[in-house]
Amino acid sequence: MTTQDQWTEVAFVSVGESDDAFVVAFEEIEDKGRALFLMSDLEEPDDQEIKLGMDTYCLVNQDDETHYGGVERVTLDGRSLGLHLLKGAADKLGLPRVVRLELTVDVDEATVAELRGGLRWVLTFGNPLHHPALELGEEPDEPDAPDAQARP
Repeated sequence: MTTQDQWTEVAFVSVGESDDAFVVAFEEIEDKGRALFLMSDLEEPDDQEIKLGMDTYCLVNQDDETHYGGVERVTLDGRSLGLHLLKGAADKLGLPRVVRLELTVDVDEATVAELRGGLRWVLTFGNPLHHPALELGEEPDEPDAPDAQARP
């Protein structure tokens, strides 16, 4: 397995609530069938989730393999998103340690701003020991959307 994998082009599928979770979803346009979902609960973790180590965000691939936590760093530079994964997460999800997702050209700036807010929302959920470094290339006056401080 390579240390870095660049998906040719991904459709930025969605950011938002789905059932009882907040989801940032990506799907590859080419015929490889790859998808990646970054998810967090909408409510703070309960005692059982804390005890089981499920008190953070999770990553889910197209085969429904799931890993809680596991992102070391996220970079967003224009239309290029870099996910730097810890070894355990990369192994569990069948991914390299660094995944580069190239967003399609039809993704506009408003959508990139929505992506920034969604990544911040999901990846700062729960246990702060699992929060990755976020380098999201924000504009100084850009509002957070959604606001991570306004969790239910």
